[in-house]
Amino acid sequence: MTRFILLPVETPKQVWITLLGSSNSDNFLDIAVDSAGNSYVGGYYDAGGTSGTDGLIAKFDNTGALQWQHGYRSTSDPGASSNDRIYGISHQGSDVYIGGQRTFQFGVVVEMADSGGAFNWDRELGGGGATPNSAHFTTAADASFAYSGGFYYPSGVGSPQLAQVIQYNRTTGAINWIRRLGNAVPTSSSQNGFKGMTIDGGGNVYLVGEERET
Repeated sequence: MTRFILLPVETPKQVWITLLGSSNSDNFLDIAVDSAGNSYVGGYYDAGGTSGTDGLIAKFDNTGALQWQHGYRSTSDPGASSNDRIYGISHQGSDVYIGGQRTFQFGVVVEMADSGGAFNWDRELGGGGATPNSAHFTTAADASFAYSGGFYYPSGVGSPQLAQVIQYNRTTGAINWIRRLGNAVPTSSSQNGFKGMTIDGGGNVYLVGEERET
């Protein structure tokens, strides 16, 4: 005999809502929440009504009050036509980790101080050409290391895409190792990438994403 236990389900209720941005094209793409209920969001905002965007990072407390916000603009192409976006954000201890893209050419990972959003370190990977060499869609960290996951375009092969995960030293941002998955000899139609990540108590990293090889 099969038995079921039915538990009451509480109807979700909106606790608070807040807006941040302008009348232009502004979007949040990821969110992380800490144990105190503070929310950290990352995305982009219109860079002055032009065709470009700047990355946007912000923190809200558990009542929805804005604690701090920062724009993030490419240093390699600081013009209004640059496209800088934050795709992934995570929180660990007293730090916030963001991953994204600079100018559609460079993958970037940044560690920030939770207390005020000051930048501790950032790492830029890839670059060159009209298409991005890498991007970071997801980040995570534990007591010892920070990680980013996304994709990577190897040079000289049309536009194939390999899934990529990187481990960093949390203190300095130095890269400890890089792993890439996909066809050993990628074709121009290879489209592989990681979109989500988590870490268990033993320091093992789990990633999800997409694989397409033709």
